[in-house]
Amino acid sequence: MKQFLLAGVALLAALTTQAQTNTSVISQTGNMQSATAVQSGSYNDSQIRQATGTSTTVNVGNVASTSQTGSGASLTNLAVIDQINGAFNNNAKVKQTFSGTSGPNVGVVVQSENASLNMASITQEKSGNTGVVVQTDRSNNNEATIMQLGMTGSAQVLQGTQSGYNQATLTQAATSNSGSFGIIAQSTQSYYDRAIIEQAGTTDAALISQSGQSANNDALIKQGVGGTSNLAAITQTNAYDGASAGASTALGAANSATITQNQTTVGTANFANIQQGTFDPSPAGPVVSTGNKASVAQESDMNSTDLLQVGTGNKAGIAQNGYSTLKGVDGMVVNPTAGQFGNTNTLTVMQTGSMANPNIGNVTQIGTGNVGAIMQVVPTP
Repeated sequence: MKQFLLAGVALLAALTTQAQTNTSVISQTGNMQSATAVQSGSYNDSQIRQATGTSTTVNVGNVASTSQTGSGASLTNLAVIDQINGAFNNNAKVKQTFSGTSGPNVGVVVQSENASLNMASITQEKSGNTGVVVQTDRSNNNEATIMQLGMTGSAQVLQGTQSGYNQATLTQAATSNSGSFGIIAQSTQSYYDRAIIEQAGTTDAALISQSGQSANNDALIKQGVGGTSNLAAITQTNAYDGASAGASTALGAANSATITQNQTTVGTANFANIQQGTFDPSPAGPVVSTGNKASVAQESDMNSTDLLQVGTGNKAGIAQNGYSTLKGVDGMVVNPTAGQFGNTNTLTVMQTGSMANPNIGNVTQIGTGNVGAIMQVVPTP
């Protein structure tokens, strides 16, 4: 994930050298700073950097804002806001629009090193948008928002290293989109984080990863209405401190993972994957994954759900209409059954199909006090 993000940043740096008219660079070192760049027309390029280089913790309370309206025939709208090294209480906003029929809007916000209480917002309209928000190192109480209305949006949000109480929202809202891609990664002591991805097009892919001492997190992926061949995956793992071999202390409970896909009678062949907990062969023993909740709702035909829950007190609710399949997943390996491994798990599956389009539901529950219910209904012709 980090390599992917770094590669994206490197690409953006390369693109900057090609920009032509409208170039604005602001660099500030100090306290209580504010930087604003407004650009209209043609080949825009704006880079704002507020830094106390490699930090002895100054660089406090900075605000940066870039607004761009592009109309160039080639590259347009590249904005990079860099708030770095001892970044506290920073606020970064990027707004980009392009009046042409093609051309990439690109926005990158990097708030790093002691990144706390930061806010980042990227809004992009029309054409092929790319947005990256990176908030790392003691990444607590941060807020990241990306809104894309372009033709093929691609966006990533990374909040990592002691990641707690963060919020990330990624919206790719154009129904004409095809192949949009969104990632939110909240990792390493990831607790009380919230991640939401909403996609409105077809053949879209969404991934939320909350891992590394993942506890009390909330993840939601919503794809549709009428979306076709969309992919959604949520991973919540490793809810333990891992301080020493044989030690395992739960940080909390009740992670929540929800996926909804094409909630109308149109749209086919969507895929949902939820993994809460893993099997860990390390000396620390099995990963603690306690009190997790999972929910999947899929409409129409040829949908598939993979589910794995490891731990105690997990709950799962799956609702599928049409010719749909429920099965299991362990890492990248798809199993023939959906699995709950632990105690007091509850599983409820509702599948509504037809004689011509039968549903398949395979479930394994291992432990004590588990309850499983699978309901399969053939609708009246």
